[in-house]
Formats: sequence, C-alpha cells, structure tokens
Amino acid sequence: MDHILAIFDSEKSYVKKLAAFLESRTQIPFCILAFDNLEKLVHFFSDSRAAVLLVNEKEWQPSIGNLANQVILLTEERKGEKLESDLGEYELPAVCKYQSAEAIAKKVLGICAVVRTPILSLYPEECPQKTKAEIIGVYTPVGRSLQTSFAMVYSRLRAKRKKTLYLNFEVFSGFGAWFEREYGTDLMDLMYFLDGPRDKFLLKLAGMTEKFGGFDYVPPAISYEDFMVVKAEDWVRLIKTIREESDYEVIVLDLGSQVQGLFDILSLCSKVYTITKPDGIALAKVTAFEEALKMSQKEEILHKIVKCRLPVFKEIPQKAQELGYSQLADYMKNKLGEVF
Repeated sequence: MDHILAIFDSEKSYVKKLAAFLESRTQIPFCILAFDNLEKLVHFFSDSRAAVLLVNEKEWQPSIGNLANQVILLTEERKGEKLESDLGEYELPAVCKYQSAEAIAKKVLGICAVVRTPILSLYPEECPQKTKAEIIGVYTPVGRSLQTSFAMVYSRLRAKRKKTLYLNFEVFSGFGAWFEREYGTDLMDLMYFLDGPRDKFLLKLAGMTEKFGGFDYVPPAISYEDFMVVKAEDWVRLIKTIREESDYEVIVLDLGSQVQGLFDILSLCSKVYTITKPDGIALAKVTAFEEALKMSQKEEILHKIVKCRLPVFKEIPQKAQELGYSQLADYMKNKLGEVF
C-alpha cells in the first residue's frame, strides 16, 4: 500500500478527472486511487497507509493524516499554495486544485522529493533486467550550425519508438524565449538531488521534466555562474544515474564547448553527431576538435562521430512548434540513415 497516491475530494467529477490524468502520466511513480467518499477512504486504509494523500482542504481533518505518509492539501486559491520552498517545520504542503493537471502533478512530485517523511514509490530497488539507456551526443565546434534544432528534431524522431529524454548543456540556451514560457526549475535543481536517496532523485526528475514533440526535457540551466562550477565528474555522474536508474531508453545530450568534462561526457555516448560546414574555418574547427581528442587520449570518441553536413534550408523555424514540420525535420528523417 505504501506506493499508493490517493486522492480524496467529494467533488466526484474532479477527483475522477485528476486521477485519470495522473494515471496517464508515465512519470508518476505511484498507483493512483480516487475517493469521493470519506468512509470508503478510511475503510480502504484501515490497516495500511498510502504513500501520499491529496485531500480537499475543506474536508481535511487530523484523523485523515494517519492514512498516509504524506498529506498534501488541495486548496481552492492559488495564494493558499505552500510548496516545497515555502514549508515550515509542521506545516502541510498545499497545491491549488484549480490549475492544469500537469501543473498539479509537477508540484506534487516536487513536494514528494523534499519532504522528510519517506515516500515509497513504484520504482523498484533493483532492475536486473533493465537495459541501460542509449546515450546520443550532439556536439560541434562550428557556430550557427543548427545544433540545438538538430538535437531536438532527433529527439522527436527517436521518441516515436522509445522513451526519450533531451538534456541541453548550453549556458545560454534561450529556452524561455524559444518556448515562450518561464520555468520554475532547471537542470541545476536536479543536480542538487544527485547526492540524495535514489527515490528522491527520480521523483525530482519526474516532477521537473517538460514535454515537447513526444520527448521529455529538463529545462536547461539559467544561471551561468552555477553552471560553470559544476565539475566534470558530477556531470558524468548525473548522466550515468539517469541512464541506469530511470526508465528512459534514449538520452540525447545537446552539448556546448563550455561544459566542464566535455570529452568525458562524449565518452559515455554510443554515437556523436557533429555538424560540419563546407567553408574553410568550419572545417578547421572540426579538425582542431579531432586533434584535441587525440591529444587527450580520447581517440575512441573519433570512432563514434557521425559527421553531418546539412544543406542550406530556405526556411529556418522561428518557433519551437514549427520544428517538427520543418525542412530540417524532413531532411533528417529521410537522410540520416536511422530507422525512426
């Protein structure tokens, strides 16, 4: 029972819709149960406890607290929210019930990742039969090469067959403007949980991922200073943890030259896409990159590199939503040589 997330709200249509959404969200690591009757809720958990209980604030009573390891109130006003950063020592967290189910899911998982009470999820302690995720790198020393667009289209294509996570390692990604939104968390928040319990890390990962074009992504780092102090071994540990502990099948790394440990990260990849251009300076930069790999005794990376010389496209997508229908997407689908 301790891996159950229960929802209690006497508003029958609301609780059914919320439960249905949470069940459909693959990152939710709990069994979801919905209750619109207090007696049924109490009876079901008469000799056990749920991991998490979402309960309408108006119907909350202290005796219900014994039914779950963690109680989260559903409040009717946004100003009544108390999330992981706002909690006092004895306060119950609260999430506004009148917002998108996606927003509720993210906030609930964010709370579960930081509360002191143990939260047991469906993540198994050991997955001996789990296949480690395939890691694909996308990196080029050539500027203005459509690298990020390439990496995102590639992620979109891979996501048609396998669960795919895209990670951006640029210091000025521009994702806020590109997706026309503000992010409450970013890659640096995930790094904070790397040294904590496995379940807490996976809950944080599940709670902060965004969806686009069929794949998941973690919002890139916003702070230049925070990004630049992350050591190479920590980046490697982050990627390995996601590869070995999560249920992602493909991880796409969109890498920049400023990330510490670039070559160590590239060593984790089974394939590295490097975009080239026909002009002399671009070719010289790629040659310099290859020479640096040899000097660093990373020649094995050279055998993983797949060079891509993209044609000149008449139209370059100006909005993220246009990527999947762009000339770049058509080219990659037909010319890349992979089965998507």
